[in-house]
Amino acid sequence: MSIHFWELVCFSIFVAMIFRPTKKFIVDSLNAYSSRVKTDIDASCQIKAEAVQNLEYYSEKHKELTKLVQEIKDSTEFSIKKLHEDTMKNIENKINNKIFIHQEMIRVLQKDQLTKLKIQTIRKALSISEKYLSDNREKSLAKQTLLDTLEGLKNKITLH
Repeated sequence: MSIHFWELVCFSIFVAMIFRPTKKFIVDSLNAYSSRVKTDIDASCQIKAEAVQNLEYYSEKHKELTKLVQEIKDSTEFSIKKLHEDTMKNIENKINNKIFIHQEMIRVLQKDQLTKLKIQTIRKALSISEKYLSDNREKSLAKQTLLDTLEGLKNKITLH
């Protein structure tokens, strides 16, 4: 029996003595590590489940808001279109009213100018008739009646 044999025996005894406590320590450490990993995995699964639930909730909210935004957009476009149509009708009515007013003013002014022209023509005719009668110096009753009539017409025209 050689020294190496006794060294091998001693080493085997040493390994056998520390194997059991070492094995227990390693197994306990691995169990604790496994337990922590399981706890972390469970927490991660719970967080994932909450995240999926939040994702579904916010996806639904996003759909609702998208629908609401589309309704607001459609309503706004309709309101703008209606406002444009109403404004165009209002402007058209105002333009037609202005045209009517101007046509009436033109008609009134034309009538007024025509009346003035008639008055001026009658005055000129009266003054020509008066001058003719005064130049001819006839003293007949018809002439005096005609002069009185002309004078009355002159007064009436002047009043207008």
